[in-house]
Amino acid sequence: MWHIHGVNIRELDLNLLVGFEALIIERSVSGAARRARLSQPAMSNLLARLRKTFGDPLFERAGQRMAPTERARQLAAPIGAALNVIRQAIDEKPSFNPSTADVRYSIATTDYAEVVILPNLLRTVKRCAPKVALQIKKLKGIFDVPVAELDVCDFALGFFPLPLPPGAGLNGTALLQERFVGIISKRHPMARQKFGLRQFLSLEHIRINYSEEGPGLIGDAIQKIGHRRKVGLVVPHLVTVPFLTAHSEMLGIVPLRLARALSPSLGLRILELPLEVPPLTMSLVWHERHQQDEAHRWFREFVAPNAVRP
Repeated sequence: MWHIHGVNIRELDLNLLVGFEALIIERSVSGAARRARLSQPAMSNLLARLRKTFGDPLFERAGQRMAPTERARQLAAPIGAALNVIRQAIDEKPSFNPSTADVRYSIATTDYAEVVILPNLLRTVKRCAPKVALQIKKLKGIFDVPVAELDVCDFALGFFPLPLPPGAGLNGTALLQERFVGIISKRHPMARQKFGLRQFLSLEHIRINYSEEGPGLIGDAIQKIGHRRKVGLVVPHLVTVPFLTAHSEMLGIVPLRLARALSPSLGLRILELPLEVPPLTMSLVWHERHQQDEAHRWFREFVAPNAVRP
């Protein structure tokens, strides 16, 4: 006789698993009720049955949301995969239709992505799914894997290194690679000169510092060649650097796509850096509990890749 972690599968109601999947995705009883097309009392009753079946609270109140317990996190991926196999076996039609879907995606990201990626991403969404809405939230860190953010958001979009650390319960895909360039005002005395290492080191730099993270990528690259840079200004936001560069004689160092987006209107010259700085990978990351969700899959497999195409 088959058992799942002590549960007798012959006595298991499939509707319990569908309800569990809805709770994992929505993190609220009311949201799960809407997704599963049940009344809220019926979903509350289903949650009580789930707790009794698995001998675990499964979901506990955390503010206005329901946080999954460790047991629920362990169950999320295999139950989602099992339900997907069953749906394919009985040829269940996908419940998600972009042209009529009324869905809100929450995305934790950076100011860079808001300027460079979000406009095209929004156009891609609205062209195919006019009722879909986006909610953008700020990432707490730039290079750290956003485990906490993905507890409450559908996606995180940022410079996260892949592959992701095992055991975090996250999946991700690389969208684009980005390299750094220098920018100076076209009115700068050096704007028409050849730009080499001597000129690079002679200028005051604008440094971006999101957190107390040490010298950063640019500082590391300069230290490797035995030099130090002159920092004239430290700011917490990448997107402000082109604007500040345009009104000063300082050098800004930003990703190429951001420089191309803002240089024409701000009157900036884009410069190749005279040292090796490793490129960054822009990744889309999500929690594995969403892996089998049709609406989620549409966004990550169609919207995101199309939004970053040249």
